[in-house]
Amino acid sequence: MMTPLARILTSAVAITVFSVSVSNAGYGATLPNYTDAFCRRLTSKMLDPDEKRIETNGCLQDEAKAQKRLTDHWSITTDAALARCQITSSNSYRVLEGCLSQDAGWRCFRGELDCQWN
Repeated sequence: MMTPLARILTSAVAITVFSVSVSNAGYGATLPNYTDAFCRRLTSKMLDPDEKRIETNGCLQDEAKAQKRLTDHWSITTDAALARCQITSSNSYRVLEGCLSQDAGWRCFRGELDCQWN
């Protein structure tokens, strides 16, 4: 069973691209360097110190995993998608990942990316 905080943190990704092959020669976007501020802000109003610590650590682990996935697939990120997604990313890799995944999915459907679905 997911805790209420876990439900808040879970971002639904409309489309998951399992395998994408595309050249990124023209893109100059770089992965943002977010701090732990998102997780600390998210858990800042929790009253129980132990629960706050556990949830903050879980959030930080989830952020690190999302950052790794973004790094692995960064070559398909466009400057335009990054600019659009950073508006709503809340300095969170998970939120950014969800937005960029949706963008990549749309680009697959439009034939702008050569996507291979597993």
